[in-house]
Amino acid sequence: SSGINAEYGAVTSLLGYCELITVLYFTIDLFLRGVACPNLCNYLKSPLTWVDTFAVSPFYVELFFPGNSDQFEGLRVLRVARVMRVLKLVRRSKKLMTIATVMKNCVSELFLLIVIW
Repeated sequence: SSGINAEYGAVTSLLGYCELITVLYFTIDLFLRGVACPNLCNYLKSPLTWVDTFAVSPFYVELFFPGNSDQFEGLRVLRVARVMRVLKLVRRSKKLMTIATVMKNCVSELFLLIVIW
């Protein structure tokens, strides 16, 4: 039992570090794109900017409100929005385009699977 707890602690610690690194990377990316953007107003109006902001916001909400993490559990779903950005790359590959088409056609079934799981 203590071995399982130690392994669980190690895995959660490793995942915590991975989350920290990726959120910091995406936050820096978001900030630098804003600084380098010639028109800040257009950058702030961009839907992709908002997707990126919502994708990293759950981390900061949990960081600044640690005792209330149960109340903000639904915010973790926003991280899925980051995956949508990857779909831009799909246009360049026929195999990935096929996968994207299948996922698009089965989105309700995938959502149901996530809800049941």
